Amino acid sequence: MQRFVNSLKRSWVELALAVVLLSAAALRLYNVNWDDLQHVHPDERWISMVASDIAWPENFQDILNPRRSTLNPLWIPRDNTVRNYAYGHLPLYLLVLVANLVTRFAPLARHLSAYPDLAEAVGDLALMARYSHINLVGRVISAFADLGIIYLVFLLGKHIYDKRVGLLGAAFVAFTVMHIQLAHFCAFDVVTTFFAVLTVYGAVRLAQRGDWFSAVTAGGAAGLAVASKFSAMPILLTLVVACGVRVFTREAREADSEQSEARGWGLADSLWHAFGLLLISLLAAAVAFAVTSPFAILDLKAYLNQVKQQGGMVRGTNDWPFTRQYRGTLPYVYHIEQQLRWGMGWPLGLVAFAGLAYLLWRAVRRRCRGEEWVYPVLGGALLFDHRQLLGQIHALHAAHHALPVTDGSGDALHDARCTM
Repeated sequence: MQRFVNSLKRSWVELALAVVLLSAAALRLYNVNWDDLQHVHPDERWISMVASDIAWPENFQDILNPRRSTLNPLWIPRDNTVRNYAYGHLPLYLLVLVANLVTRFAPLARHLSAYPDLAEAVGDLALMARYSHINLVGRVISAFADLGIIYLVFLLGKHIYDKRVGLLGAAFVAFTVMHIQLAHFCAFDVVTTFFAVLTVYGAVRLAQRGDWFSAVTAGGAAGLAVASKFSAMPILLTLVVACGVRVFTREAREADSEQSEARGWGLADSLWHAFGLLLISLLAAAVAFAVTSPFAILDLKAYLNQVKQQGGMVRGTNDWPFTRQYRGTLPYVYHIEQQLRWGMGWPLGLVAFAGLAYLLWRAVRRRCRGEEWVYPVLGGALLFDHRQLLGQIHALHAAHHALPVTDGSGDALHDARCTM
């Protein structure tokens, strides 16, 4: 019995994390069909239309032909016209792939005749690749992507501070209103954020370890984030910061020197080592983007037109009805207020922003550890890049989940070695 109690004491963080993840799963998978198949979300509706139209070309030679391939979300071959598709290509392909895989389980219904309700539910899986039901598949993907975000936040806290801080951050994200809400949509914000957080995690490990595996992980995740949403482009800055840490922090230079067979490892050697890691990470990002978004390259003009159009919406130069509500609002102030009031709630929101302020204060005082520099630099880049209208709220959504793991109370937990 005592051995069991001791085991619980050693593993209480892992057990608590399991409870957090199960609770988060229950909140995110509750009432997936909340609109009774009515497609009331406009982004979901258009994504479902495009996804149900994506198919493997009948002629194998047409796979990479941007004007003949039915895999190109930017073109409609049967109508020989441009498709106005402004969303990420990777999540779209993932949605279509999962939906078609799910339909393969429908024939199992005939073996479940003893359980009529279950047989009907399994039989309905045959509809999951159609417009009417494919958004349900997307909502489940969003839910699991958000669970992945929670776990990554735990890993970030664990590797920068300790497991207790990671658990605290994971719990904060698990019960954040905006995460729960967006996990119920067949939109690509959550998938983009998952890869963005994975990039940050890879960048932190790259800053700590300075190895090629971390460089590939961080770079590949960054490429997948941009493939999910072009506005995730600022996440590439984390790769530069992580490699810079290997040069400008004494601990990192000493570690690189110890790992090298050469003696007298100097600043020039650190620069070349960091430059090599940066090239590896950028190459991994480029390959990941190209493989998962081939038509962004093969149909470059159409892709850039969509990026330009969305950029105009973010800057407020395009007069679209659904952006007029943001005109006349104070830049930053309005969107931060909305994030606090509705996106996170005042208690959690104030803690998160206090954590950001505390981290920036530490950065100014040069008290940040090497890997901690990823946060203030990334946060500033996101806010600067999304400084107009709608883009700010998306930037804050992509950044705020990581703030609790560096908030004042979490850091105090680490520094004072308190118990929770």
